[in-house]
Amino acid sequence: MDRREPSLHTEVRTVRMVRSWITEVNWPLREGPHSPAGRDVAVDEQTAADYAVRYCTSLLASGFVERVYWWQMVARGYGLVVPEDGGLRRRPAFHALRTLSAPPAPS
Repeated sequence: MDRREPSLHTEVRTVRMVRSWITEVNWPLREGPHSPAGRDVAVDEQTAADYAVRYCTSLLASGFVERVYWWQMVARGYGLVVPEDGGLRRRPAFHALRTLSAPPAPS
């Protein structure tokens, strides 16, 4: 019986990896009773921005996730933008995710 190691060619199998889309992600803010998870997990706006960047970079770097969508864009308590004084204010998470999703600067 031949006990030689099989060639790399015979051992490599082609695997088609399907990457997921994360379609609803957010983090509750301390500004009011808008979180079904309760105030125990609510954070300030800057911490939410930090979490958003960490979460998205972890997901995208894993290779298993193709896209991440924030839910909801405009909302009190968890939106990237909040209605305020008759207008809209972009929260720190909005700016952080905009920077994260920007194409790299030409070198």
